[in-house]
Amino acid sequence: MHLATIPYWFNVAVIGAAGLVTIWRGGRDERLIGGLQVFGVLNSYTHVYAGVLYFGGPVHGTFPAFDNIINVELVDLVEFAICLLLALRGRSYWTVWASSALLLSVLTDGLHFVMPAIGGWAYGSAGLVWTYVTTFVVLWGALTRKPAPESADPPLAAA
Repeated sequence: MHLATIPYWFNVAVIGAAGLVTIWRGGRDERLIGGLQVFGVLNSYTHVYAGVLYFGGPVHGTFPAFDNIINVELVDLVEFAICLLLALRGRSYWTVWASSALLLSVLTDGLHFVMPAIGGWAYGSAGLVWTYVTTFVVLWGALTRKPAPESADPPLAAA
């Protein structure tokens, strides 16, 4: 029996579209994480090997190559570190939720790396859940962002 999976094009479309909306509607912090998410989804699902476009991930029971998994883990780790720095600055509350989901994603990657007995479906499912949680939290942050209040003082004229 083979369970139906969410097609990759759907994941790329949903996460990519949410990232693009985040880049379009968000402030500096949201745009940074949204850009990282767009890069991350394209990086995790497409990987270039000797000029050949390779779609990583489970295709009929085949899972990504080891170097692709390391690549995805490094992108997740960088995204988590940047989001954690944004959360520590404390400008927006969404960064705390996004950092939490990204920490779970990094821990999932790490567990899969050190315990290969964890099945590929479990790893892939958990990774997808954390990715969707992060995506929608960042999208929520971008869509609910209040614009910076305009200063009562007019800008200084250049001399």
